[in-house]
Amino acid sequence: MTVTCELCHKVFEPDAGQAALIDRSKAKDMEQVMIKCPHCWSHTMVRFKTTAPEEPHLRCPVAGCDGFVVHLKDPDTGSSHWACGECGSGWTQLSSLQREIDRIIKVYPYRSGCYSRNGDQWLAAPSDQAPDNYDELVEQETPDPFESFDRD
Repeated sequence: MTVTCELCHKVFEPDAGQAALIDRSKAKDMEQVMIKCPHCWSHTMVRFKTTAPEEPHLRCPVAGCDGFVVHLKDPDTGSSHWACGECGSGWTQLSSLQREIDRIIKVYPYRSGCYSRNGDQWLAAPSDQAPDNYDELVEQETPDPFESFDRD
């Protein structure tokens, strides 16, 4: 099985650990799983079921993190939350995530290229709107000194 990275678009074959994770996820009838790309070191989604095209993922609004925020839904309980697989931050309230996006754009205006405004809500902008050197800029940010991964 080969995987194409959603960020750098390079094709790679999952290593043994990733292949085992993919097999376990398929066995649990999961729709997708995230693994790390060996080329750009970003997490990328491996989808098992064909679904409608997915909107781009939000960039994580935590200073010093260049990860992506995904919206996770529990089909049994209907509960949902947002989480970054890179820094581990999580939001149970969309309003908290939206406030953090407002804050990070005020502190680091270049980050506005990663988001688009739809009324009063921030959405993910197409990846080609982010600065070409986005990852390098994020590395220069003062890391967020948070004491908890719960960002609400």
